[in-house]
Amino acid sequence: MIRVGSGCAIDISIAIGKVVETRILTDGSSNWQDVAEYCINNGIYLIVTPCVNDGYNKANIPTDSKWIELITNTCDYLESIEANKYNAKISIINEPTKWFRDNGGVQRYAHFINLAYPIVKSYGFRMGAGNMEFYDAAVLGDWYKYICINAQFDDLDIHIQASCDNEERVKKYTDYAYSLAKKFNRELDCTEAFYGNIATSDGWNLLNRQLYHAERIGCKNFCNVFNNLEVKMFPILKNQQVLDKWTELSFRINGGEPRTDKYWEWLGLMSAKAPVPNIEKGILDGMIIKTIGYKTSDIQSGYGVELLHEILLYKNYIEDIENMFVYDTETRKAVESFQTDLKITVDGRVGRQTWRKFINSVEDSVDRKKFQFDFEVVMSPYNTNGDT
Repeated sequence: MIRVGSGCAIDISIAIGKVVETRILTDGSSNWQDVAEYCINNGIYLIVTPCVNDGYNKANIPTDSKWIELITNTCDYLESIEANKYNAKISIINEPTKWFRDNGGVQRYAHFINLAYPIVKSYGFRMGAGNMEFYDAAVLGDWYKYICINAQFDDLDIHIQASCDNEERVKKYTDYAYSLAKKFNRELDCTEAFYGNIATSDGWNLLNRQLYHAERIGCKNFCNVFNNLEVKMFPILKNQQVLDKWTELSFRINGGEPRTDKYWEWLGLMSAKAPVPNIEKGILDGMIIKTIGYKTSDIQSGYGVELLHEILLYKNYIEDIENMFVYDTETRKAVESFQTDLKITVDGRVGRQTWRKFINSVEDSVDRKKFQFDFEVVMSPYNTNGDT
């Protein structure tokens, strides 16, 4: 199954569906943090795209140090609202062909991807890259293939949009994306879709064909632009020609009456397609996150400690353990080593932040199935501050 929702949702009013892609614009005109918190609190899968353009679609490419700062701050914020790799990801730069074409080309884009990747992975999130019109990427020298060869990222994020304006081209380009993903061991996402008049039968049919092909090639998410267009959020829409075009793309404008009755059918389709459930805030694979710790006068024990020991053994922080159910001094030392390596609060206690880091560090879904995540972790009576 595939999640269906909204792309370019830089305000909560634009965020409709089971997946939402929001953008960080260089002039601060995006309400991306409000959108992110809304998604995490409501079980909506979140894609955050740090960009190098402003709300007028003008390039504003940062220095390397500013880019690193932006990525780090983005991850910090996502972690603070309890995002994790099951309910959120980061996708690097929307439409890079526009901004890097005359500013270092695909080599510079790959450089920005590679700067971001180790930071994003240190927080445990997945990271995507691409987000290009297929035609533009092709005529500029096959940018999609170049980043697959020369950059590190998890998901190949594609735009099934203006280049895919009929059945033949939708199939051609989605087949191409699938071949790249398969060859270079990437997963697929569609972070932006559609570029027609949704109020016409041709537009409605095109959107559905794009969704069909996205699902056919295994895209996890499909983000339509726009389920609702909030005009005030886009300074570029002061240009009447742009506003007229974007109006055609939109099911609704400013939350008003739908431009087509197909809107209600689309809402039903979004609900039917979505995987159930999307991961919820504060829960990892059904595990209620509570804190476990150690105190010499009252050694913490329980099934939560068994899970902790399984992960510590898997990650080679301990070699052996006599009692899987007891949080002893050796366990505390191993936890402190893990916290030190991840540069998080070193207190020997396993609370919300450390649990997320532990479980995000178990990368492979097959390996994750080894662990028993379906029980409630024992609550420590010593959790008054620090790692909560």
